[in-house]
Amino acid sequence: MIRYNKVWLDNLLIKKEAQRFFIHSWISAEKLKEIRNFYKEEFISHHTFSRLGVYLFTLLATAAGISFIFLVMGLHESNSLFLVFSILVFVGLFIAIQAGHYKSGIDDALLHIALLLFSYGISSDIFRLGNSETILFLIVLVIAIILFSDMAVAAYAWFTFILLIFTNTIKFRTGFESLTLIIMGMGTAFYFFTEHLLKKENLRYWKESLAVIKILAILTTYAGSTQHFQAGYHLFDLTAQFETGNALEHGEAVQPSIAYYKFLYYLSILLPIMFISRSLWTKDRILLILGLVTFFHSIFFKLLPYFPLDYLLLFSGFFLITLAYAGIRYLGLNRFGFIYKDDNERAMDAIGIDEEAGNIINTNALSATTESINANQPGTKFRGGGGKFGGGGADDSF
Repeated sequence: MIRYNKVWLDNLLIKKEAQRFFIHSWISAEKLKEIRNFYKEEFISHHTFSRLGVYLFTLLATAAGISFIFLVMGLHESNSLFLVFSILVFVGLFIAIQAGHYKSGIDDALLHIALLLFSYGISSDIFRLGNSETILFLIVLVIAIILFSDMAVAAYAWFTFILLIFTNTIKFRTGFESLTLIIMGMGTAFYFFTEHLLKKENLRYWKESLAVIKILAILTTYAGSTQHFQAGYHLFDLTAQFETGNALEHGEAVQPSIAYYKFLYYLSILLPIMFISRSLWTKDRILLILGLVTFFHSIFFKLLPYFPLDYLLLFSGFFLITLAYAGIRYLGLNRFGFIYKDDNERAMDAIGIDEEAGNIINTNALSATTESINANQPGTKFRGGGGKFGGGGADDSF
């Protein structure tokens, strides 16, 4: 399973939650310090910009090192050599993880370089992988997600999977007509599948990767309804015609028409509405955001043939800014269960915070959180006590 230290990962999650509690005065500074000292982790991590810098440096250093070996040893490029270097970089990745690197930029870069070298190892042209090579590479990507839970690898695996479906579907006689329906079906199936997996507590280490796949599955479903995949097929087919010398028939390239055009035209409006409806039913913010984005994307491109682009952009921007401002103002107060508030502020309301007094009214909420923290640490015992509300750890003297 995941190669990072699981105890440290759990402790990191606990400390992040404790930090959130402290920011809103749910626990005292002394208790936060006690939690940090009790739940220790020794990961080597960096913030975003430092991580990016280390990532780029590792990329350049590794590429320079491999190039130097080729130059000194007089080696010539070959698939087997790329596979050997891929294995060596994977070994370096495992060593870095054992040394405590976690999202430090070094482990990210080594993983991506190793996968890139592997792709060159199985095919000299990574943009023209054969069917068997694509399947093999997809399997390796899935294994990499399981071992390292990398969001970029999850996105790459999804695009590789869609490419595999695309290239195999169009080989059949009815592949062009069924391409859109198959792509949309796959996107929908994976959305519900990842939604199910995200609810499993034992998959908490992979939640970020699963969330990436969930987002891409939603967007893929919508993209299928906008004829993008059939347009992609047109490009694929016309490119093949030009490459084989069959591009012209009576002076023009052969261009198939869009299948199910009217059905997809209305579906591209209906799907975003379905996304928004389900997001409100399930309280899924990601789905709500994607639903709103795809809805306005659909409307924009349906109006584009009737209005000049510059005017449409101007008025669309003005309309959306006005709508956003009015919505924020209207939802400043709770309206029918909806409110414009930060997640932490809403959590404070749910837990029962008196913001002026800074006291926790619902004494069971923080106790339940402490119990869930303890449950993640088998063999350890962490107890609050001494609080003014009966030792439950329910106020600033927790």
